Amino acid sequence: MQGMDCETRKAMAIALKAQPPKADLPGQKFKRGSKVHVCKDLGPMMRHFTNDFDAIVQYTYAQKFGGSDIENYALVVLDGAGEPINEEAWYWEDQLTLLSDDIEAGLKIIEISEGDVMSETLRNPKNGLKTFSEVREYLEKRGAEMFEIKTTDTGFSITGLTKDGKKLPEDSK
Repeated sequence: MQGMDCETRKAMAIALKAQPPKADLPGQKFKRGSKVHVCKDLGPMMRHFTNDFDAIVQYTYAQKFGGSDIENYALVVLDGAGEPINEEAWYWEDQLTLLSDDIEAGLKIIEISEGDVMSETLRNPKNGLKTFSEVREYLEKRGAEMFEIKTTDTGFSITGLTKDGKKLPEDSK
């Protein structure tokens, strides 16, 4: 990636994030779709991470980006009712405890989290959009091809690029 401008790097990162993860890899402790609990004490280097919550294993670093790192996991964070509310990464396998290996149920939660339907209602007074589906439609009408939507305390944040590789217009945030 040396020699690339910042916009090209961003475009490549967004495109890579959009790629589906590979199948479970040999030696992987937790399978995609497993329900896990994140421990309370993550240690001093990760004290800024969210801790003590239930989640669904989304993928390992190697599944998503290649290489051999099968010990770091991206997770779909669950609320108290077991609904997906956020995605977080990278948690070490020794910080996770298996709660359920009902892979089918976990994969359905991942699909909800990654797809158009989110259980959490979003609020953004700037454009009046309330759900991820509405945000996706809004962005697609403005020429967005690759984008990422994350929940925040006040609503959501959006990063992405148009089909011609330009940044999304300011009014889409």
